[in-house]
Amino acid sequence: MHLNQGRLEEILKGLGVARVIEKEEFSRLVRNALGVKELNVDEIPYRIREDYSRFSRKRTVFFRYRKEGYLEEKLDNMDVLGEGLIRTSWMLHNIHMMRSWRARRAKIEAYDKDLLTKVIKRASLFYGADLVGVAPYDERWAYAEFDPPFKVRYVVVLGFEMDIGANRDDIILSAEVGLNYSRMSITALLVSEFIRSLGYNALPQGNEGSLTIPFAVLAGLGEVGRMGLLITPEFGARVRLAKVLTDAPLVPDRPISFGLWDKCMNCNLCADACPAGAIPYGPPSWESRAGQIGVLKWSIDPVRCYEYWRKIGHSCAKCIYACPYSRTLWDMYRIEARQKALRKITGGV
Repeated sequence: MHLNQGRLEEILKGLGVARVIEKEEFSRLVRNALGVKELNVDEIPYRIREDYSRFSRKRTVFFRYRKEGYLEEKLDNMDVLGEGLIRTSWMLHNIHMMRSWRARRAKIEAYDKDLLTKVIKRASLFYGADLVGVAPYDERWAYAEFDPPFKVRYVVVLGFEMDIGANRDDIILSAEVGLNYSRMSITALLVSEFIRSLGYNALPQGNEGSLTIPFAVLAGLGEVGRMGLLITPEFGARVRLAKVLTDAPLVPDRPISFGLWDKCMNCNLCADACPAGAIPYGPPSWESRAGQIGVLKWSIDPVRCYEYWRKIGHSCAKCIYACPYSRTLWDMYRIEARQKALRKITGGV
């Protein structure tokens, strides 16, 4: 079955509801203001040695502490309001694991891969993502234990903004984190279901399956900062990431640069803000305190970080909100983007 260009264009236009156009315009305005440049894949700061091997999920700090229970499950000493708020926010964070990855019908062949990609990206924004990009699949970033159930070609990477007001070291932050994990799971599931309806395999994932940040970099969502997190032009480090692995014929985005690497070389605000001393000072290194060998980057100490979380009994995001890019408020661009979206939808001038 074929999906002709006219139908793709019709769907693309229909997906241009106000909230989608607002997100697209906001991103465009911010990136223009920062002078964001598109790069070739071999230009990104990630440097990989020949001795690199796939990272094992068993080395992640959450896996190490799994037998003791996840942090959000240790709420016995919290008041009923705090416990209810946090537990509720996490309620749907694994819903994406409940559905199949298999295509629902025979493939719908699209004449225009670029147009199909635009439709899937707009659908991702429509279903709740704040940022979206497409990366080529690279098995080096998959966990050593992960074997995809089909031949993956591309990764649709989804970004979700964390509220700038949830910056206190308290239960509200933990609820904000949980809420975004639930949002991630719901949207990844919906995007994968949409791709499956077109006749392609699609596997929604949160943190499982692979490292997500490298794919986000390849998808042009941002760069990696000193704190080891993705820094985006739009929201700084205030983002949570999910992804959809697929064999659909898409057109990948290109990595970007907005000067973050050089900025982080001379900025230690996140390291200064870390109460656990988990963020390194100095230049990036080939050494990894997380056990990832063969990658040049800043590497945090995940054990120190998570031990502090367990000590205070909830999440910590001091590094995220200390980052200047996270604190940047693009108010005028949000307003302009909203106005443009409304004008386009209502037919105003």
